[in-house]
Amino acid sequence: MSLTPIKGTFLCDSSESDHGLEALLDFEMSWVLRVCANQEEKERRPKLFYQCNVILQKLLDLPPSNYTVRSVKVWKQWWRIDIWSEIIIDFEGKEQRYVLVLENKAYTMMRGNQRDDYPKIVMDYYIAKPEFKNYELRLGVITFFEPDVDEEYFNTLDQFCKNGEHKWTLFSTSDLPDWDVDDVTESDLFNEFWFARCNLEQ
Repeated sequence: MSLTPIKGTFLCDSSESDHGLEALLDFEMSWVLRVCANQEEKERRPKLFYQCNVILQKLLDLPPSNYTVRSVKVWKQWWRIDIWSEIIIDFEGKEQRYVLVLENKAYTMMRGNQRDDYPKIVMDYYIAKPEFKNYELRLGVITFFEPDVDEEYFNTLDQFCKNGEHKWTLFSTSDLPDWDVDDVTESDLFNEFWFARCNLEQ
């Protein structure tokens, strides 16, 4: 069974250029990533824990295997980067460290300085810190535009992300959670953000 989008009101106002959606996504992604390392949430809200980990798996391109997220640290708007995160994962006794950098796009295309300069900023930061040399860098762009609805914008942004020295992976918010489940999560905050749509009929 697959979920049907619910009609939402949280993201549905008349703003077009105040960057409000991008700011909300900064906070949402910070929370989603941190839930993945919260084992209490696994027991208290297992559906939420599952969905947050689905998003993390896609962002990090993790292989299907048993793992535990040991720690997540997130910085919002650090060096003008929307989300900068350090993530430590235990793959059945083997530790793997990631640096996840995310840019959010709701109104505009990605700029060249973001695509090309941000990875250099991150790598220069870790070069100066030898203890972090084992981190793997992941670069992602999350957009509210959908590939099936906004095909031209999505494809143009996707090509732009791939054409720099460092390859960014493009994600749509509509594709990050798992829709092939029989119910929404225990969190209204998550459900309103990820499973609600503004243009559904009453």
